[in-house]
Amino acid sequence: MLRQAKQLFRSSFLYQYYRGTQHKIDYFNWRRKNRNGSTPHLYRQHTIIEYGQRYNIQVFIETGTYLGDMVYAVSKEFDGIVSIELSENLYRKALRRFAKHKNIHIYHGDSTVVLLKVGQTLTTPALFWLDAHYSGGFSSRGETDTPVLAELNTIFDHSDFNNVILIDDARLFDGTNDYPTLHALQAFIKQKKPNYAFKVNHDIIRIVPAKDKHK
Repeated sequence: MLRQAKQLFRSSFLYQYYRGTQHKIDYFNWRRKNRNGSTPHLYRQHTIIEYGQRYNIQVFIETGTYLGDMVYAVSKEFDGIVSIELSENLYRKALRRFAKHKNIHIYHGDSTVVLLKVGQTLTTPALFWLDAHYSGGFSSRGETDTPVLAELNTIFDHSDFNNVILIDDARLFDGTNDYPTLHALQAFIKQKKPNYAFKVNHDIIRIVPAKDKHK
């Protein structure tokens, strides 16, 4: 009974309001501290929406659904939304949360495998938000702590569109726990996509067509 009550609450307006309020408080505190410390979720939301509008992109693809907060935040900003989750438990929770959203599609499995299948259905450029990594707690671990290089290979090798790629948690790219260093990642991008620009700002890696100078 308690479990069912929790599931019902998570799919309710009150839960969305609670999460949204918490994100706003975190963002306010971050701004008050001159943008020092952990980048708040609301800033990440704004960044995704900004890049989607700048490039007129209508498809959002996320790896690492987790609780589904990012999907919910951008649900009205894109015509089509895809999110991929490795944890079966989190996947099922996301299915329930977004059951009534026709433009949202939640997939379960290894992000590199699912990305390949999803990529084959694309007819327009997409904005990729790569956030699939093991972080303890509710998250699941695949063969590595982070599949980010394999994800990038899949995107670059199987899509001819000028996609926009944003990667969360830039601070983790230090050469440990299966993460490349930022320098190594930048070299990798230059080799795979020499016509793309690479920039890191507020814990988000931004990989975009080079004609854009990250305004």
